[in-house]
Amino acid sequence: MKYLAPLLVAFALVHPHNGTTAPQLPQVRFPERVTSVEGKLIDVAKLGREQRVVVVTLKATWCRVCQEQLYRIKARLPLSHCGVTFLVLSPGPVEALKSIQKRTGFPYPFVEDRDLAIAKSLGLKMSEAEMMPAILILRRDRSVGWMLRGRGPSSFPDRELLDEIDCAGLLRSAAATDARTPIQLIAATRRVHQQ
Repeated sequence: MKYLAPLLVAFALVHPHNGTTAPQLPQVRFPERVTSVEGKLIDVAKLGREQRVVVVTLKATWCRVCQEQLYRIKARLPLSHCGVTFLVLSPGPVEALKSIQKRTGFPYPFVEDRDLAIAKSLGLKMSEAEMMPAILILRRDRSVGWMLRGRGPSSFPDRELLDEIDCAGLLRSAAATDARTPIQLIAATRRVHQQ
């Protein structure tokens, strides 16, 4: 029995919340600007006005399950047609994050949260060197509009993210009621997601 409680706590930490009551979202804004591991300044405020911003956190650079999440997102989601972009947030070091970015081929910016200040503000700091694995979608004002915490070897929130982004549903519903070309529908879909 003494081993059961720690196992249950660990299970709860690494698996997404699937209950009927949604966990409370952090009441903070993602930083207005961050710097990628390549040294490029990213204007998150501007990016959020142009596209939906999805932030994927990695627990640490050694977390293979977190890296697998990047492969899965890249392979499964039709993002090029949705007006969606990503930021990958993780503890460093920068060189390890560059290596992950190269190995996974994930084509979006990686950001080192060196002192875990961003993770702490989002309620995702687990320890001095780790943040809670999560996927979150920012609103236009950089506040968190949607979040799923946790992932594990048998629990990836791909379906939940795809359902939340709903690229196919938006395009289908727009096509059913609109005679515009597919390119015009995609542009209209991007505007809908920006609101």
